[in-house]
Amino acid sequence: MTDTTRILLVAPTGRGKTVAGKRIVSTAYDDGWTPVHFSDVKNDFQSISYAGGASKQMIETMGLIDGEEPHRVPRKLFQPKFLVDDYRNGKPSYIEQFTLGFEDITKSDLMFLLDFNSEPQEQVFDNLLGDLSIEDENFISLKSKLDDVEIEYTNNLKGPIKRTLNSLENSKILASNLRKNPFNYIECWECHDCDEFVWKEDKGEHELNNHDLEEKRAVISLSLKHYDNYTYGDEEKFQFYVAVLMRNFIKEIRRGNIEGPFILYGDEFHEVAGRDTGNLVKKYFQKILDIAGRQADIATILSTQRPSKLPYPQSSDPYDFVGDTTHMFIGEGLNPVDWRKAVNSTNLYGQGDKEKWRKKINDLNQYEFLYVNPEKHDDVEDCPVVKFYSPLVRHTG
Repeated sequence: MTDTTRILLVAPTGRGKTVAGKRIVSTAYDDGWTPVHFSDVKNDFQSISYAGGASKQMIETMGLIDGEEPHRVPRKLFQPKFLVDDYRNGKPSYIEQFTLGFEDITKSDLMFLLDFNSEPQEQVFDNLLGDLSIEDENFISLKSKLDDVEIEYTNNLKGPIKRTLNSLENSKILASNLRKNPFNYIECWECHDCDEFVWKEDKGEHELNNHDLEEKRAVISLSLKHYDNYTYGDEEKFQFYVAVLMRNFIKEIRRGNIEGPFILYGDEFHEVAGRDTGNLVKKYFQKILDIAGRQADIATILSTQRPSKLPYPQSSDPYDFVGDTTHMFIGEGLNPVDWRKAVNSTNLYGQGDKEKWRKKINDLNQYEFLYVNPEKHDDVEDCPVVKFYSPLVRHTG
């Protein structure tokens, strides 16, 4: 693993992408890399403490060899309040509920979220923001300051603006409380006296009692479970969280608050950074790629069942997250449109090789992946078939 490692996992649901991704992440963690998951759509990383990301059932079935016993890994899964509210039987205990606060956003972010349906309303509110420091504001203060604004228009604009503010507040995407910074939890300690993981806010108490504390690095995850309840125009509700946390990740690195090496994970990435979505997520993910190697060691894993929906070479999108891949794993059952887009981005999909690629991919069995490395493979015949059966994959290459 290096700071230029760009892994792409492509396969339909149920074909082993999760096992493969967690296997890679688990191995990287044991090698000193800090995992950060920006779109944990199924809360998969709550079980990252098992060897190679394998389930208990798989470990019981396949057994373990020396050195692969499950070991505890500190992890924090943060989930936006509006997604937490979609649990029918209450929030799972491993979820940290939070919202983005005004200190996380910019004036442009706020205008984007409000999405006024009239230009006069937008202009009035934009003038209201003026020289305000948005991080010092909240919904109450903004509505109070709106009352003090003198509006020259004859029609009543304050009422509709307030209703738009109330609608945003009720959506629970942005709040004046519940704000947490997930990156404050990357650093933690294992207390051998209490047999638990300790975070910064509780470290002092353990130090006062002279407990044996061992420094650790935690796995940080943004839970997007229930994201699929927000589609057809509502995607910005979860995409906004991904974009802002990516931006905050960059800020934390530049301020020296967190240090790599990092391995960033994005699941169902076509849903958060597809070619048909806005540029917020794509913009900040590209910035992360730009600082990788210069300001921090950052490797990436993107997992998707629809690579054709991601920015790729020759598309109209100015970004390219597929052609930048250094290690591609193509799973069984993938739509031909998708695997062709993925392979073609590597310049290994020659006109005379189409039938070879089709046969190689069609011959894959369930949970098998065709491994494509543009730096090592000259054509499809050089690409091996691999299995991410956890936990044995580390010992089979």
